[in-house]
Amino acid sequence: GAIVETLGYVTADGVEPIPSGDLPGVPGAWTRLHLEVHTLTLRAALEDSRQSFIEALSLDPVSGCADFGELSAMADKLLVANREWLPRFFPSTPRSAL
Repeated sequence: GAIVETLGYVTADGVEPIPSGDLPGVPGAWTRLHLEVHTLTLRAALEDSRQSFIEALSLDPVSGCADFGELSAMADKLLVANREWLPRFFPSTPRSAL
């Protein structure tokens, strides 16, 4: 599941959301796509899965425009740039060297 911003009322009792149901058509498709990108990115981080990260990059509308042959190198550059926050992707590197 996912949480999306929606309309609501603010009353003395608090915030009361206005039920909107499923997002239709294009807005729903974009939301599901972004949810899948975020799910794969989270899985990649939690499971140290470079493959899940590359799959997330291939689905992301920004990086997905790149040639698929470039995504592996892009993933490696992003991982190295963020190695301080993703040390489990670099198990042979001592923490003091990060």
